Amino acid sequence: INRENYFSLMENPKLNNFTRNKLCLEDIEIFPNTLYYLGTIARRKYHNIYIVHNKLCIYAIKAISIAELNKTNQKEMIITKIVNERKLIKRLNHPFIIQYVKTLKIPNWCLFLEEYIHGMNLQDYIESYKPAKNIKVVKFYAGCLFIMLDVLSKCGIVHRNIKPENIVINVNGYPRLIDFSTGKRIKSKQTK
Repeated sequence: INRENYFSLMENPKLNNFTRNKLCLEDIEIFPNTLYYLGTIARRKYHNIYIVHNKLCIYAIKAISIAELNKTNQKEMIITKIVNERKLIKRLNHPFIIQYVKTLKIPNWCLFLEEYIHGMNLQDYIESYKPAKNIKVVKFYAGCLFIMLDVLSKCGIVHRNIKPENIVINVNGYPRLIDFSTGKRIKSKQTK
């Protein structure tokens, strides 16, 4: 593609936004002191999920409290899950799966920086819009789910917690699979 064609394509706002967002997700120059808090998405026993930005992009950040982990007798198991989730999500790069950006560390905290998906989870979507009455919508989301499962299968990953709460419908109506905390990489055809 030549320079003129590239810039003419970039005049399309959708393509320009897509490219800008993709570049933000690949930015390795993100550090804890360059992120600013916007809000809280969820609070869990050992971690919280926040919305942050670095003046260019908005991200979701999963903040895991090392101090809280030290208080529990399940510390090793939880750390293994955290490391496993990071390994799994780093292997995946697909438009229907949440994008991992970077792991950050500050004293007493381990931070997973991921893309922020603006939208609602599939459970809330089903309750709000009653899409089951529209067979085309049901077929669309079922097809997207099959694509997600195919991608995971080709990467040798089993999610093990696919449920409506772990699928976020973005503002354009496309589903995104999140939360790989119980996922597993399988090297053979079988797992326990």
